[in-house]
Order: sequence, then C-alpha cells, then structure tokens
Amino acid sequence: MKLGTKEKNITLQKKSYTEYAKTKNAAKFIDVDPSYLTKRQGTSFKLGVHFFKPIGESIVRWRLSALTEWLTKDQNSSETIDQKLENLLKRR
Repeated sequence: MKLGTKEKNITLQKKSYTEYAKTKNAAKFIDVDPSYLTKRQGTSFKLGVHFFKPIGESIVRWRLSALTEWLTKDQNSSETIDQKLENLLKRR
C-alpha cells in the first residue's frame, strides 16, 4: 500500500516528536508523577542532558532517551564501585 502525501506528513510528524516530551508525557513514559521530574531538575536530572529549557522561555522538554538511560543505568557497576574506592583512598 502506497502512502499519500498527507499520510507521509503525519508519519514524519509523529517521528519528529518522539525524542522530546513535555513534563507530563515524560512522566508517563517512566510511570511517575510529573512532580517527580520537576522536583529533581538540576539534581538527579541535568539541564542539557535530561531536560532542556530555552533561554527566556518557560517550556521544558525532556529527552526520552536520556530518561531511559537514567532509569536503566546499573547502579552497582564496577565502575561506580571503583570510583568510590578511589575517593576513599584519596582521603588517606
């Protein structure tokens, strides 16, 4: 089945909006309340990595791939443990 111009435009529009989402949609994406994201802006979630806010604008957009990476990051990786050990050794 061949897509017409209208269908192609709709398909392109859907694809172009899948990487960034409003706070409420990003919260749904990781199944949390929107306040979970907003309360952690600047701490758990970094500006320019997890979320973006154009200068002088009130809109916030979340990068869904960064949220996925944050959610699935292995907290017990050997790299994390090695960093903790290095920090402890520096204290001596």
